Amino acid sequence: MDKLEAATESQSIDDQELITDDPKYQSMLEEQTLIEQFRMENKIKEPVKLWKYVNNNLFVMNILSILGIFWGASLFSKEFKSNTIKSLLATPFSRGEIYLSKFLALGLVVCMGTLLTYLVSFLIGAVYYQPSITEPGSFLIMRDDEVVEYSAYTYTLFRYLLKGLEIMVVSYIALTISVLVRGFILSIIVSYLLFFIGDAVVLYFTERAEWIDYSLFANINYSSYMSGSSFMNGSSLSTSLTITVLYIAGLYAISLKHLNTKDIGAI
Repeated sequence: MDKLEAATESQSIDDQELITDDPKYQSMLEEQTLIEQFRMENKIKEPVKLWKYVNNNLFVMNILSILGIFWGASLFSKEFKSNTIKSLLATPFSRGEIYLSKFLALGLVVCMGTLLTYLVSFLIGAVYYQPSITEPGSFLIMRDDEVVEYSAYTYTLFRYLLKGLEIMVVSYIALTISVLVRGFILSIIVSYLLFFIGDAVVLYFTERAEWIDYSLFANINYSSYMSGSSFMNGSSLSTSLTITVLYIAGLYAISLKHLNTKDIGAI
């Protein structure tokens, strides 16, 4: 028994040494030290519990991601499945107008869901923690080797909005798939598969291929720019947004061309 405990303790010590020697872990500790020094030197107050709760509640947006992808993937695929696409395309409205209406509706729903999630998180936090409007405190992050200060309002709202923008992009990917893939179930499966393996593929190729920096999934983790932890060192939010706009424009053009070249009778 003593030998087992000794072996377990030795393994634990070895694991701790491996973690301590990890360059990423060392970098994280150095950044955290610089942030705390900056806070003390400039007498910057920590965010009050209410805003920490709102910030930590960002993970709830993952539910909106799942719902947004489901709706985007079903917008056209359900029309194909129920065969209502024929009557939809036979209306006086052009196919471009029909696609644009669904495109804008999807974006509007994601925007409303994002703002509603933020508001609900704030209200729940206000119930449990006494809100401080005059002195909410500040969040500090490292960016380009410098400490950047954000007010609690700005930091939390921007993180939610950027996360909402990320959800909007993956929902638009699902919308494109719903146009290209007729099968409702197949459209859902492909959309969720891309969503769940996208980050893993980016992480795998980050150190292996330079082209991955220009892929869509490597540039849609917008909220990480507000936490100082982006996939790609040296990248900026404006660069990622530009790359995203180009991809979305391409997806929009592909979807529209597919709809315009479809024969209603052959659907």
